[in-house]
Amino acid sequence: KVTTKAFEINISNNKSTPITIVIEDQIPLSQNGDIEVTVEELSGGTLDPETGKVTWEVELAAGQSIKKALRFAVKYPKKKQVSGL
Repeated sequence: KVTTKAFEINISNNKSTPITIVIEDQIPLSQNGDIEVTVEELSGGTLDPETGKVTWEVELAAGQSIKKALRFAVKYPKKKQVSGL
């Protein structure tokens, strides 16, 4: 069985000056060999495979908005229950 999850992160700079911002999120990590997590989209983010942490460093001009996507799939046996999805 495969479950896909996708998240969209919206960032806006409402200030009158440019900003640099670091955005962090995380994908799940499996401790079970029967469960496989596959990253499908990071929108230019950097993934640390040991922690599952995804990091984006973004520079936004005054009034600028951007969107970042994070999508992953979790593959697991049909008879197994996976919590937290």
